Amino acid sequence: MTTRLVTTAVLFLSLGAASLRAEDGASPAAKDAAPVPAIAAEKGKVFRHPIGFSFWHPAAWTVKDLDECLQLIPPDPKSNDDGPTELYLVVGESVAGEGIRSPSDPKVGAYLDEQLQAVAPFLRRKGGTGRLDMTRGQGAIFDWEGNNPKGNAVLARAFVGVFDDNAVALVALALKEPLAAREETLRKMAASFGFGKGQTDPALARTWTFISNHALSNTSPFETAWSRAQLAGEKTATLALGADGTWTRVTKTHTLAGAGGVWLEDKSEKTSRGRWNAGDGKLYLMYDDDSWTIYQYRVEGNTLRLVCGKQGETWEAR
Repeated sequence: MTTRLVTTAVLFLSLGAASLRAEDGASPAAKDAAPVPAIAAEKGKVFRHPIGFSFWHPAAWTVKDLDECLQLIPPDPKSNDDGPTELYLVVGESVAGEGIRSPSDPKVGAYLDEQLQAVAPFLRRKGGTGRLDMTRGQGAIFDWEGNNPKGNAVLARAFVGVFDDNAVALVALALKEPLAAREETLRKMAASFGFGKGQTDPALARTWTFISNHALSNTSPFETAWSRAQLAGEKTATLALGADGTWTRVTKTHTLAGAGGVWLEDKSEKTSRGRWNAGDGKLYLMYDDDSWTIYQYRVEGNTLRLVCGKQGETWEAR
């Protein structure tokens, strides 16, 4: 497993004097259609992510999509003078090639130990691995406890399921009292985890092209046209989003730099592949190496506008 199960979206939880950080979780891709979680028969809602992941949650709870993980927010979140005293995340990880077929595999516990030690070094694993009956097979429950620098009892609990080559966990970090009060609800949500076929947007299933140019020049008044350093470059890319959910991107760069009659030229080409899903204005590109990029997107006729962080790109249909 790579170091992403509990570490992605940067969140801070003030458990007494302790700030806990949880980051980098990525929801895995789905393969087969999943049934509506059985727990949905009770009063509540079913959250469906564009990549195909779904689960039941009480109607009063809020699911906040943090791009690389989900935060579950109860209707009455607890806090003290230092800030929030409970945090609930749904995170995922690919376990392809790890030989992990069960959430009770020792590799899973060891990995969680490592991640929690990084965010809350006072936590220690408590007891053995518990069992959780899930909609799809058996899940595992891991517990940690410890006292934060103010002496408050802090608990962490992870409800983990393994589905094919993917692991998903509901991770809870809280003071002892809030977590005990949420136990039954957390179990129900984790037990309902399921995977179905991810969403795609037919408007995206085309081949798109992107071209950018850049140039730099030394503007010093002491340079002549002959000695002045200059650089020019062009990047062209094609992004083929297949109707079958696969994608291929080919990026070519051509750079020319020089001064004083000496010029250097560089040409490169890079090809990336993977699977994609789209929904709610977000495009998820999942790479073959299990990393991924999330874009905000908008299609305007033959133009595709993508935004990732502070960087925007305009693509044209080919």
